[in-house]
Amino acid sequence: MGNRRVNTKVSHKANAVLRCSLSSGVRTVGFRDSETGLFHAVMNVQTPLDIDRFMEDYDVSVLSMRYVS
Repeated sequence: MGNRRVNTKVSHKANAVLRCSLSSGVRTVGFRDSETGLFHAVMNVQTPLDIDRFMEDYDVSVLSMRYVS
């Protein structure tokens, strides 16, 4: 995969989220701050392998889904 730099420093108050757009169908994984509700996008998802890679890179075991319009 080459030289991928991964920032594994994630706030303890952030939850891993798969955000799905109802209007466009775009899926994005990232972290949502549980206090402020702000979403920090990490990568767009095109295949299930992208989700697996995200979960492995950031040591995530639980990924919640959030639908947005």
